[in-house]
Amino acid sequence: MKSVWLASEHMPVSGRSLSRRGILAGGLALPVLGRAAARGGVLRGVVTYRERMALPPGAVVTVSLQDVSLADAPSVTLAQAVVPVRHQVPVDYVLRYDPRRIEAHRTYVLSARITVGERLWFITTEQHRVFDGSPADTTLVVQRVAEAPPAWAGAWRLVSLGDVAAAAGVATRIEIAADGAVTGSGGCNRLLGRARFEGNGVTFAPMAGTQMACAPAAMRQEEEFVARLPQVRFWRIERDRLVLCDAKSLPVLVLQSDTK
Repeated sequence: MKSVWLASEHMPVSGRSLSRRGILAGGLALPVLGRAAARGGVLRGVVTYRERMALPPGAVVTVSLQDVSLADAPSVTLAQAVVPVRHQVPVDYVLRYDPRRIEAHRTYVLSARITVGERLWFITTEQHRVFDGSPADTTLVVQRVAEAPPAWAGAWRLVSLGDVAAAAGVATRIEIAADGAVTGSGGCNRLLGRARFEGNGVTFAPMAGTQMACAPAAMRQEEEFVARLPQVRFWRIERDRLVLCDAKSLPVLVLQSDTK
């Protein structure tokens, strides 16, 4: 039977506290704990990766306990922990399983994957054995799948122009494709353009659009949004938000993930 458990910010492991001190700037994280004991039907640990990148909104970590005893048969999943990513990697997990299903002389492993929607972004490529008499290695380092899109790609809705909140009832939305193509609506007119991302840097080419007239509030926000795009030089992800910053790293536009 599948169980879903959410991990906490700090968890006791072998009398110590597992924290997020392994996080480094730019999304780079290294394992903060290599070994943790399995007790009372519970496995605890972290999932991380070494790439210098942030995960987009909607990312989910899934950790599975599997029986891989038979080389010529599919593995059997005994339990899973599904953890929505809220603070980037490393992601803590707590996986609960039924000890009665664990048999001597069989082989059990932990595996992990990170998905965004239905797309696989990261997966474990090495075996992490448990219940074999040695301490359980429950820090799971996942490897990036080549076709994973960048963190900034997706649909975004404007929430503020710098520190000024977007106008109520005015929907300024853009979608950024993995190749940098930008489409959307300023709140009145359709917009079309292109962005160039290089690491944490980004520049927007001049936007083209339709020429309709709308309510004054919508027109003002659209004009301000389009005028600010050329000021953007850097980007970063903060939880479910894409923050576009100027040359001094000050927020110019703040957008939130928009799945509508």
